[in-house]
Amino acid sequence: EGAAVQLSGLVSGVFLMSKEELERTVLSDPGIDIYQCGRQDIAAGKIDKRVLAVLAFLSRTGLQPTVSALECGHSEMTVSGYVSEHYTGDAVDISAINGTPIADHQGAGSITDLTIRTLLTLQGEFVPHQIISLMQYPGAPNTLAMPEHWNHIHVGFHPTAAQLPLNG
Repeated sequence: EGAAVQLSGLVSGVFLMSKEELERTVLSDPGIDIYQCGRQDIAAGKIDKRVLAVLAFLSRTGLQPTVSALECGHSEMTVSGYVSEHYTGDAVDISAINGTPIADHQGAGSITDLTIRTLLTLQGEFVPHQIISLMQYPGAPNTLAMPEHWNHIHVGFHPTAAQLPLNG
């Protein structure tokens, strides 16, 4: 029981960290695999605290994410014509968990299913407004099934007011 309480504290502790602490935590976590340009995004402070907390949360719950997209290398606009959450540092794409690719591993009981169910336990400001894969979950309106997400899980947050470009 003591070990479970300790793990619970280790996991929930990520939600109490400052953005700077989360940046250091994510960059130093051997369980989070991030492409070089994405590491530079984090080090430069371009990635939202909520995205960083989700990555640390997944790693600490034993779901070690491989990050395939942060801000770096992502276009400003989405295919549907909206400003991309990646462009504002408010989204992450995960292409593998524990070394298992998301591609060909979606559906009930898969590593993708386990990961999304874990993401659905997030609370408060850390609840993503979009979790996109090939799967949708009843009672979870933030889960979307989109065919172009066959090889990754997209976790996105609404940009905060401070991050939106000024119109005028």
